[in-house]
Amino acid sequence: SIAGGLIASLLGGFLANITLYLLARFSSLKLKRFNLFKKAIIFSKFIKKLSFQELYMVRQSSLLPSKLTSISCGFAVYPIKYFCLSIIFASIPCQFIYIYLANNIDYLLSLFSKFDVNLSSSYALSILTVCSIVFLLAKLLRRLSTRILK
Repeated sequence: SIAGGLIASLLGGFLANITLYLLARFSSLKLKRFNLFKKAIIFSKFIKKLSFQELYMVRQSSLLPSKLTSISCGFAVYPIKYFCLSIIFASIPCQFIYIYLANNIDYLLSLFSKFDVNLSSSYALSILTVCSIVFLLAKLLRRLSTRILK
């Protein structure tokens, strides 16, 4: 069902981000020795200065991977309450958009089939169309939220 998929994806993303945050927060001395975490260490210095609204905007914009921001917040010992709220508020709009477009992909398939496009090409074009719509909607949401939060 749609509600089950929404809850499962939100819960899975939330648990993955919290796990990375807690791992980085409580194992930061051990993890900082590895070369893999150079970007997270550099970004954690920037994260320390962010307010909740700014962290939300960083997570909503999807310019930086959520893994990087989760680990950086753990290194910066960002307050867990605000970190959790930013995860929840940033992921809910995207999940609704994905679910809506996934339910309407059959319409796109029928639209492309009218142009004598074979089945595999119509699937590829449908997925490409959905991804571009999601990208444009995410960009629009980011612009709207920056104007609202100013």
